[in-house]
Amino acid sequence: MERRSFLRGSSFLAASLLLPQGLSAQSRIVNNVDALNLLEDKPLRSIAFGSCNKSKHDQSYWSLIGRDQPDLWVWMGDNIYADRTSLNQRKNLYDELKAHPLYQDFRGKTPIIGTWDDHDFGSNNSTELYWNREQSQALFADFIDLPQNALARQQDGVYQTFSFGPVGQRTQIILLDLRYNMNRSKVEKEILGEAQFRWFEETLAASTADLVIVGSSLAVTSNVAMLGLEGWHEFGADRLRLYDALSKTDKPLLILSGDRHYGEIYRTILPSGKIIHEAMASGLTHVSPIGLPHPDKISSTVTKKHYGLLQIDWSGSIPSVNVQLKSAERFAVLTEARTQF
Repeated sequence: MERRSFLRGSSFLAASLLLPQGLSAQSRIVNNVDALNLLEDKPLRSIAFGSCNKSKHDQSYWSLIGRDQPDLWVWMGDNIYADRTSLNQRKNLYDELKAHPLYQDFRGKTPIIGTWDDHDFGSNNSTELYWNREQSQALFADFIDLPQNALARQQDGVYQTFSFGPVGQRTQIILLDLRYNMNRSKVEKEILGEAQFRWFEETLAASTADLVIVGSSLAVTSNVAMLGLEGWHEFGADRLRLYDALSKTDKPLLILSGDRHYGEIYRTILPSGKIIHEAMASGLTHVSPIGLPHPDKISSTVTKKHYGLLQIDWSGSIPSVNVQLKSAERFAVLTEARTQF
């Protein structure tokens, strides 16, 4: 799905009347779709992202993220915790978060995209068997302000792709849906479903971007997944297929992930020799006191509440990304690492 397909029906002329072209990301946003349109030709230099947000907990961190003035915010899942709630209660949780003064101020200045994970899709470790996944999809689409004709409202899952920036400085962000089609009943467990996997492979193969960012709500490169702890490692055949798709592109590639309630940065060499980086930011409102072993770790482990920030440098022949995990309690960097593609 191309960027213009996602936004079909929206008017760039109307957007330019609402927000004169050239205003910064911190200017007041009237409409999220229009704000994303205005980013279409702008090279992204700063992307903030995060996951695991109990929306009933302290939300003061939005003012800290706002101080970074990111070009874009990416929700990486568990954006609310709606386990064992009715659809109406789930809607109320989304509405309360959108109405929170600090988040409202943040989203009034920062374009927003995102995906979901189990605690906003359904309940803990939910799969395709979740009984009201269609209705839950509609509520999530409303939360991140998808147009009514967006494909992510109509297809089986909220996966999407976005492209920003001119030729030579173009970033493509591919957001996966790891919940809607997750199937643990087969001998070979599935995480994306065949239709989404084909879409991902075709989207990546056709990419004209200079930097590709893939959003996965679950950890990708970790080899630990057991006793209810989820990750791509649990879906062995699908992870090999994912690695194969990633290996076929010559684009610099960075993965964003969440879910595990701590933060780390990894540099992994795939069996093909392809180098990928994964930045896991997991714990806007709550964290685990410890991390898990990972041989490819290139940062310290963050066990304090945090969010992620990508700082993209376009001055070289290929982009360089400085990845920071920043405190959600004070304006400070907790750990960081620079990509080496």
